[in-house]
Amino acid sequence: MTSAQDMSDGVSFQMSANGYGAIFRLWRAPLSSEHVDAEIEMYLDASRRDTLVRSSRAFISVKDLRRLASYLDEHIALLMSKPNESSPIFVPLEMGFQIQALSGEVDSSEDGVFSMRLMINVGKSETGENVYVGCEGSIDVEHVRLFIAGIEAALNEL
Repeated sequence: MTSAQDMSDGVSFQMSANGYGAIFRLWRAPLSSEHVDAEIEMYLDASRRDTLVRSSRAFISVKDLRRLASYLDEHIALLMSKPNESSPIFVPLEMGFQIQALSGEVDSSEDGVFSMRLMINVGKSETGENVYVGCEGSIDVEHVRLFIAGIEAALNEL
């Protein structure tokens, strides 16, 4: 699942890092063309895909998904000249997940590797605070490009 795939009126796409991965599932949101329903399933060991944790289904704006694609693209460009730089944490308005692109070695817009941290919101604590669970590991630029393409393909299908 490197690009968007149909799944009962929804689509999915995948992020594959070294040691972990995530499947993002999107559905048309009722009553809004500017938002989609989203669920994220995180797993360890990309070859086995044993589910580690699944987020609650929540809204996310189409604009934020497009911002995520731009965020990752801009981070790749940044690392070509500043390999020790990390980008600020990307958090969509609805706070369903957090991604931070970290330092790495990127030789071109298509070749390199950097670390990425993904945290997904799994609900609220007894005191009402958001609870996040996540992973961090290296990811190839090629897989980031496939993830960005998956975002665009999913939004085009919905």
